[in-house]
Amino acid sequence: MVYNDIINYYNKNEEESAELYSFQKIIGHRRERGAYELQILWSNNEITWELMLSIKTSDPLTVAKYAHDKQLYNLKGWKWCKKYHRNPNRFIRAVRAFKAKVKRLVFKKYKFGVEIPTSIKHASVLDQQNGNSLWLDAINKEVNELLEHDTFKILDNAKELSKEYQFIPSHFVLDCKFDRRRKARLVAGGNWTDPDEADIYSGVVSIEAVRLLFFIADLNGLLIIAADVSNAYLHGKTNEKVYTKIDFGKLSGKTLVIEKAQYGLKTSAARWHEACSVVLLKMKFISSLVDSDL
Repeated sequence: MVYNDIINYYNKNEEESAELYSFQKIIGHRRERGAYELQILWSNNEITWELMLSIKTSDPLTVAKYAHDKQLYNLKGWKWCKKYHRNPNRFIRAVRAFKAKVKRLVFKKYKFGVEIPTSIKHASVLDQQNGNSLWLDAINKEVNELLEHDTFKILDNAKELSKEYQFIPSHFVLDCKFDRRRKARLVAGGNWTDPDEADIYSGVVSIEAVRLLFFIADLNGLLIIAADVSNAYLHGKTNEKVYTKIDFGKLSGKTLVIEKAQYGLKTSAARWHEACSVVLLKMKFISSLVDSDL
């Protein structure tokens, strides 16, 4: 299979098993590069900016109600909302019916027979139901590893920071491995930042180059060894001026200046690429002329 086919197959499987989140409400709007974006508050309390066109496709009634509340339906790009307001009573009934339907669509997510929590609070509830502390242990392990890698500069107050620092939210992504180990990952809200595009590029070795290398190694009787780097991104330092807060454990209520290339930041892949390259070059590895990332 070619690389793109593998990725499409993977994405198809992921989409089929993905959890469906509904959004609670639209809390803002903006115009970016000629297109309107909506600020969405999701049912898992995450806040993101999404293209109005994609939200309109799945839920035109809620978008139309937002336009009515904000008196936007006479503006270019919002005039399609007018048709939903010709009969106000019918429109209100339709909105209520749609919201009730969306609530019924939200389903629980399971992996390997284990229910996956959507938040720390939900994880705590599941631990109580299961009579163990597997989820909270996984979250504590992630926090301890972040501290071991000096990911944050911990401050008592955000007032100690200069104005160039931007606040971004963070949230835990929870998952279950094939051997039923619980896994937690603290992910920064990199979608809130807008760094320079040249700063986020990270090359990736092509699958064809890897296959050729394995073939050459086999022809020469060489041993092939695979290795995994734990918390890979945290080996790089970030250039982004951002800080966050989390409401959990020993870090609760603290101002956390992100100093390492935390998962979720837009530049983290590039910072890991740099850190990995420096180490490999020090180990006397040489970059291929055919593929610089090999």
